Amino acid sequence: MASIILILSLFDIHAFGQRSLTKDEIFKYWNLPSDKRIDSNLVVDSDSALNVSLINLVDSFQASQVDSLIIFSTAYPGYSSTSKCDTGIFPITSFVIWNKDGLTHIRKLHGNCISEITKSTLQLFDLFDNKRQKLESEIFMPVIFSGQLNKDETVSYSFSWIDHEPNYSFFYNIDGNSNSFHFCQSYLENKRSLFWNYNLSLSAYHWWQQVKNEIDKFD
Repeated sequence: MASIILILSLFDIHAFGQRSLTKDEIFKYWNLPSDKRIDSNLVVDSDSALNVSLINLVDSFQASQVDSLIIFSTAYPGYSSTSKCDTGIFPITSFVIWNKDGLTHIRKLHGNCISEITKSTLQLFDLFDNKRQKLESEIFMPVIFSGQLNKDETVSYSFSWIDHEPNYSFFYNIDGNSNSFHFCQSYLENKRSLFWNYNLSLSAYHWWQQVKNEIDKFD
């Protein structure tokens, strides 16, 4: 009886011209070159005005011969704030990190409020040297449970999207090589996602975690 039910189920799927996708196929379709979802040079994807400001900041650092720069940003869409620092519709905090003259500088940008500390050189840029090629091709995957290829060659996904969780942006510009990663807290925590383990295995995630641990001491 079980085999008959399976045959009928497969018949129904193909009758509608639909086919379930494997995890690898979902990854491929989600990341088709002709369907780029994220600009790799976007510093922050949650606030266009802040993004322009940060791009100008990157340019000014390059003009000052700073060749290694990290920008770590956290946005909280759906959250309200009573802080005098916040100027947007939700809180966003960015940390700009660079090395110069044997010191690591960390500048905190929180709306109208700016603070900065200087520490003995931290090894926050070393991972780039060891994982450069991997970092150039990596991307965080959203919380996807399944995928389906339709008769018209479009793809449908079953996925989770939360409009009130921390959103992270991680940008680097090192020796003229720049890239950025954008992901949400649920990408790292939802174990039902097909890509939960994948996201936690990324070199970009381990680098982000290393920087976050250091920033948490400052913040």
